[in-house]
Amino acid sequence: MATTEIKHGTSGSGELETYSFTLILSGFDELTDEIADAVYGSGCDDALLGIEDGVPYLDFDRKAESLDNAFCSAISDIEKCKVPIKVLRVEVSRQKIWINNKKIE
Repeated sequence: MATTEIKHGTSGSGELETYSFTLILSGFDELTDEIADAVYGSGCDDALLGIEDGVPYLDFDRKAESLDNAFCSAISDIEKCKVPIKVLRVEVSRQKIWINNKKIE
């Protein structure tokens, strides 16, 4: 899966930050036009849909006020899909987590 990165700012000004993470999915084992249209049509047009080793995923670069808001809005969008897709888990690479513009390793 693609490298994930989180930039977590604490500007407090309501500005949107970009948060990168991966949702691991279930409910399909091949990419079809129907699946892609349903996913992107549900509000996930800021993600890359893929399958690796038979496991479907969405790599997001989502703008939000907080990390929690980014996760919750992405999961909510998937739940609106017109096809039965479930979110199994959220993955974030610890090697690329940024807090207050400092990389945490």
